[in-house]
Amino acid sequence: MSEAKSRFSELVRRALQEGPQFVTRRGKDCAVIVSRADFDRLEAGIGETAESRETATEYTEYKDFKDWLFNAPVDLSKLDLSRK
Repeated sequence: MSEAKSRFSELVRRALQEGPQFVTRRGKDCAVIVSRADFDRLEAGIGETAESRETATEYTEYKDFKDWLFNAPVDLSKLDLSRK
């Protein structure tokens, strides 16, 4: 995590160019840095865009990202988080 702090701009660049970047603390994954486009796809649901979600008739408010992760009707197993 300290390396991520000191090289944050590189971490963001890699997330934009290469995909999600994992941050570890004491050798264990603790966070993932993703591009805004990847985040929007996650938030909207796999295969949807944020715009298509906004036009949907049903819209659920989530308290925060953690609440969304645990409760959103999204199959995260289909998300490709591999590094390229």
